[in-house]
Amino acid sequence: MTSRRRHDWAADTDLDALCHMVRGVLDCDGVVMAVWDDTVAVGADGLTSEDAGTLAERFHPDQAAPPDRVTDAEIAVDLPSARSVIEEMGFASVMRSALTLGGENAGLLFFLWSDEADRETDQTLLKALVRSCESALEFGRETSLSESLPEIDSLALHADTFPALMPAIQRVVSAALGPVGVGLSVYDDESGLLVTTEGSFGLPASVTASYSIDPNDLHSNAARVFETQRPYTSNQVIGDPAIIQNYPIAFGIESMIALPLIVSGRSTGVLMVANKEGGFSSSDVEKALTLTPQISIAVELARLNEAKRFHFASEQVLAELSAATYDPILDLDRFRPVFRWLAAIIRANRLEIVTEDGTVLMYEQPEPLTEQQFDTSHPCGILDGQSLRMRAVRSRGSAFSRTESRLVNEAARLLAEGLARTTTLRHEAELSQHRERQRIADDLHDDVSQLLLSAQKALEPSTELEGAAGESARRATELVHRAEAALRDAIFVLNSSQHTLSEALTEVVSAVNSHWSLEVKLDVDSGVDPFVSSKITGVLARGTREALMNTVKHAGPATSRVIARLVGQNDSHIEVDIVDNGRGADTAAITKTNGHGLTAMRRRVGALGGTVDIDSQPGQGTKVSLRIPLTR
Repeated sequence: MTSRRRHDWAADTDLDALCHMVRGVLDCDGVVMAVWDDTVAVGADGLTSEDAGTLAERFHPDQAAPPDRVTDAEIAVDLPSARSVIEEMGFASVMRSALTLGGENAGLLFFLWSDEADRETDQTLLKALVRSCESALEFGRETSLSESLPEIDSLALHADTFPALMPAIQRVVSAALGPVGVGLSVYDDESGLLVTTEGSFGLPASVTASYSIDPNDLHSNAARVFETQRPYTSNQVIGDPAIIQNYPIAFGIESMIALPLIVSGRSTGVLMVANKEGGFSSSDVEKALTLTPQISIAVELARLNEAKRFHFASEQVLAELSAATYDPILDLDRFRPVFRWLAAIIRANRLEIVTEDGTVLMYEQPEPLTEQQFDTSHPCGILDGQSLRMRAVRSRGSAFSRTESRLVNEAARLLAEGLARTTTLRHEAELSQHRERQRIADDLHDDVSQLLLSAQKALEPSTELEGAAGESARRATELVHRAEAALRDAIFVLNSSQHTLSEALTEVVSAVNSHWSLEVKLDVDSGVDPFVSSKITGVLARGTREALMNTVKHAGPATSRVIARLVGQNDSHIEVDIVDNGRGADTAAITKTNGHGLTAMRRRVGALGGTVDIDSQPGQGTKVSLRIPLTR
């Protein structure tokens, strides 16, 4: 292998341990680092340096791959000789990435898998690990830090979450400087703010989330460090005019070093090292700066892992929501568990579904809502004629990010689709039911009604007979008349369910006017129909017909009026009043005279949560009121 410039740090670093760290984070079966100074590092069980060297030789720029191939972030092995070497080592697949230092191609990093199917890899995570290895080769460490090398190299293993990473960073820094506290502010691409991470100075997210820093506000010490990429030290933080005081007061900081975190020349955050006994020296700053390259990579990995977890959780919650909203008839209660999950993912203090008039249909409140600072709201469909919105509220921290808002918007869209699908299916079911009712009504009218008419005509001659035979014929005729009336009532109920309330009442009034010569006036408030279901319409139409028939039978010469209107607080009930100016009677007498019809009326109205009230006095007419609550 041709000799190239040797990097001093490579000689002082356990590169095998670094390769094992990369292997653990990436969850592959082996890692090989080949530097063009004949340095070969191995991170794989059962793989020797000699085998790794043989693999590296297949890709040495002087022997195998052209330069444009070497610099790609991902290149599959396609040389037969190289593939045979991999197979002899027991691996099925390999990816490789160039190691670039100071603008020069310094070597290659190989990632090996025993199974081709396991090779699915997050490219962003892979590139961050490559940068971690480049940083390990680029930056030297002082001999005084040698005891903390294993801890530093293992930082990336703690980079799953910030709460797990912060104690590891504190151990690394404390090993170099002595006991200190550490806090971390990470740049958030979406909000454009430096966000203080959970675990900073050992504090929970409920505290740290309230402290975000605008990197453009150069009154802030952290913002200046972030922008200039230069550290800042103060051993008298409280009262330091260069430091905005709310941050140190909140976190109890008396002395500190603010260190820039940099990845590939780009500022990614600020590390606060605080409260060393006796204060910080220039030597402490130099030691801390030596640690920041590896800390920067670990922080970047934690940020990428959190973004990956958010993406994965978002996909899961949307899949669950899609399943929950795909029922033929959407039940919001089934939506509640996934609603709770969504609130947790976006870190909302409250997540709710509200109507256009502000009525809350459902909500989850994982944490107390002390005050509303930020919210994101999106339309999520129409239910019973009212537009709905899904609204997330946060009382601390920063505004909802674009990613979080997009997730709420997508959840709202799925719910809107579910509600629209439910409405369509309900209408289709009602239409199908109406058609079936019409078919039954037509069959009853065309077949059973004709049979009853034939029976009536057949009995007519016998009704003129004397004695028992005539009496039996007359009783049979009466039964046929009653059956015919019951049949007409059934046909009416079947037909009325297809109409709005105003249409059904118009049909009732028209039938009574034409068949029994009772003058009936109808008064229906405008805007009633959209709020009255077909089930309520059928019950009210049937009750109105029963009340008008009682007027025909018992009121004597009279006129009648039917009034339908919305009543109650917020128009919560539908009421139909049937009023006549007939002879009237005691209410008890009316109940006794019309016992069966009134009982049936009360039973039907009561089944819908409603009431039937009768007000009648001799000589003053009768008023029957049917009132049923509306479900919106």
